[in-house]
Amino acid sequence: MPKILVFGAAGFLGRHVQTELEQQGFDAIGFGHHDTGLHQVLDLTNLEDLQQALERHQPSAIINCAGRTLGTRFELVRDNILVVTNLLEAINQKAPNARLVHVGSAAEYGMPQNQNALTEDAPTRPDGQYGITKLAASALVVQASLTNQVDGVVLRLSNPLGAGMNEGTLPGRAARLFKTALESSGTTITLGPLEAFRDFIDARDVAKAAVLAATAVKPEHKLFNLGSGQATQARDLIQNLARIAGFTGEILERDLGSARSAGVSWQQADITRISSWLNWQPQFSIEQSLEQLWNVMSPQQ
Repeated sequence: MPKILVFGAAGFLGRHVQTELEQQGFDAIGFGHHDTGLHQVLDLTNLEDLQQALERHQPSAIINCAGRTLGTRFELVRDNILVVTNLLEAINQKAPNARLVHVGSAAEYGMPQNQNALTEDAPTRPDGQYGITKLAASALVVQASLTNQVDGVVLRLSNPLGAGMNEGTLPGRAARLFKTALESSGTTITLGPLEAFRDFIDARDVAKAAVLAATAVKPEHKLFNLGSGQATQARDLIQNLARIAGFTGEILERDLGSARSAGVSWQQADITRISSWLNWQPQFSIEQSLEQLWNVMSPQQ
């Protein structure tokens, strides 16, 4: 089977992608910035080390899940833009035949002009530094692909759901708060505002699409939305998670919301393009995603 490298393999999405690759029988090698005992350690900001890794393994494809959602301006530029710049240079020099699948973000769009599903041709007006740096990285991959410097595609990802979400995400934080409340007989949890609508997609569906993108015929387009194609209000999502967890107390909306998405009240992806290219459709419901998140968070339930 082809050899596929996964960068950011220690993170939430990277773990799901590597699991999917292994289940399909690929020779999957995961790299992370820190030693977890399960992945090789590689600093993607070090171009020489990255070049040596590609030269050593000669992969048929690379799936890049590495990046940063929170941090200082310097950290976001380093981990979202410099890393992709290094990847493009290293692939061009050491693994020119490898397909690059770069995971972008729906935050690159910012707030849509209306409540229509966003196509890949929609204007990009990111609301904060995270979206700006992700947009720059995606643009670099698209430009390098259009000029035949690499064989690359960008999957502009909506909001992924599933096992292993950290507390920097709304579902991950809510799951932790529900677990703590149930263990302490608490009757309330406090989150930020939950009015916003987002396109949520199961991380297992993301992983399947990423693996297909790494092995499919070279596409005409270089940018693809990756989501469920449905907008769901965050309040409904959290109430659904509360039901799954068995939490019957009150959910207060008094904390500060996410700084990286506060200016975007509604988003939904049009997934026509990726569905046509990969013959792919999401398979898991939001409830199935939340059940997986909760079962891993609280296996005794």
